[in-house]
Amino acid sequence: MGGLGKTTLARVIYEKFSNDFEGSSFIANVREVSEKQSLLPLQKQLLAQTLGERNIDIWDVYDGVDMIKKRLHWKRVLVVLDDVNQLDQLEKLVGEYGWFGEGSWIIITTRDDHLLLQHEVHKIYKPNTLNVHDALKLFCLKAFKNEQPGEGYVQLSEKVISYAKGLMLALATEAIQAIGLASFDVDPEEAQSFEEYSEAFSKMFNLRLLMIDDLHIPNGLNHVSNSLRHLIWNGYFSKCLPSSFQPKELVKLELHSSNIEYLWKGVKYLDKLKSIDLSDSKFLIGTPDFSGLPRLERLYLIGCHDLVEIHPSIGQLRRLVVLDLESCLSLTNLPSMSTEMESLTNLNLCDCINITNIPEFKGIMKSLSELSLNKTAVGELPSSIECLTALTSLNL
Repeated sequence: MGGLGKTTLARVIYEKFSNDFEGSSFIANVREVSEKQSLLPLQKQLLAQTLGERNIDIWDVYDGVDMIKKRLHWKRVLVVLDDVNQLDQLEKLVGEYGWFGEGSWIIITTRDDHLLLQHEVHKIYKPNTLNVHDALKLFCLKAFKNEQPGEGYVQLSEKVISYAKGLMLALATEAIQAIGLASFDVDPEEAQSFEEYSEAFSKMFNLRLLMIDDLHIPNGLNHVSNSLRHLIWNGYFSKCLPSSFQPKELVKLELHSSNIEYLWKGVKYLDKLKSIDLSDSKFLIGTPDFSGLPRLERLYLIGCHDLVEIHPSIGQLRRLVVLDLESCLSLTNLPSMSTEMESLTNLNLCDCINITNIPEFKGIMKSLSELSLNKTAVGELPSSIECLTALTSLNL
């Protein structure tokens, strides 16, 4: 699970003990670097840091494996591999016990503990989430420099804790600034003061989490830091997101019960965005072009009554796991589903009363296990239903 503070804990251990070894290396973002480049630069970094040499000449990853084994075999080292997600990364970077000198420490952080079992790691430590009391105390120390919420911020603090679900990373690391605004009982004169937030946002360079509940702030997103990671705005007032809003670090976008008609025009490149939830946005007409969202995993459009079009680029989303279109009353058809959607496990069309047929499935879809078609107008399943080899639940 992400957000438990694994990287932070590994960094603390590294900084405390690295001087006790003959060489040390902290390799961050293994998953991201290996996906965008290869394992070769990570092998070079490992050797350069542990040996204290700048120019490491390696032809390929296999040459890198040989050099790591030969140069570090007698050296007592501390190596941290952060955010590992493939067994190949472990095999090419830290291999077997005999690669390093006696007494070496190899620390691996990952969200997939099966990798550690496959690689026969000796000891596995799973950080625990915080209980509500400790999570609230930690958040308040960071936000208010006090163990208790500031006056008038009790309800907001509890909402943040509920959202973070005790994850240490979301509460404590990177000096996170969290802002939450709610309408409560604001009269017109007081509401005017909320417009000042749009200017204040521009000064919050570390803003990571923005939660707004049913409050209209004109031009509110025009000044938000592009480092924002989580945007939750229930009742978002505008018809679309502003063109100036380019949150390159955004992971989660949640706009429940909004006035959104479309998110944006054209392609917006947000390659870290994993979840979009526009549920109950009853004026939404069409989805955006998904070409710039390669890591999107979850798309919730529940109760979007005016939705008539799903952009065909959705078929390119290799990492999409959940596509929930329940109660999209105006939707009449879907784009083609192909083997490119290799991660899709759940497709929910329940209560899409105007969908009369579903498109043919192109090729074997090995992951789709749940398909809900109840309360639709689908009269006949396509012959390609046999391509859904992983299907375990079919609701008609």
